[in-house]
Amino acid sequence: MVDNQLVLSNVQCFTTAKFGKVASKLLKTLLLDFYDVQDLVDAKKQLLSDIKGTSTTFRLFQNDATVSVVWFVVNDIFTLLTFLDENLQLNQFPNYVADGPDSLPSTRLYKRDLGVLMKLLEKMDGRIMDLRSWVPFSVS
Repeated sequence: MVDNQLVLSNVQCFTTAKFGKVASKLLKTLLLDFYDVQDLVDAKKQLLSDIKGTSTTFRLFQNDATVSVVWFVVNDIFTLLTFLDENLQLNQFPNYVADGPDSLPSTRLYKRDLGVLMKLLEKMDGRIMDLRSWVPFSVS
């Protein structure tokens, strides 16, 4: 177990803090929307480097910064974290830290957007019900 070792990685700080607490699909979307390709690639390299420093063996296709589909990089990070979590080895890694709160995305933005959408749908439903009460029905 690594004690008190801190590693500066905004992506890993956010990902490990939210991993298992936020739905994977939302978390992946947040990462893709907020961070650029190089940040994600660097985070994956950092995680692979940290894995090499332990007794864990894991083989993963190596993507580099020229990969046109950044989704694979994010999926690789989640594959690694899932593997480590399932094998109870996440505690063997250093604490990932961010250089400031502005370097981390906010999940509230996404939750709030969904809340706004739900309120809009409720209002529309109410208006549709009002309109139905005005429409004359013909009985055959």
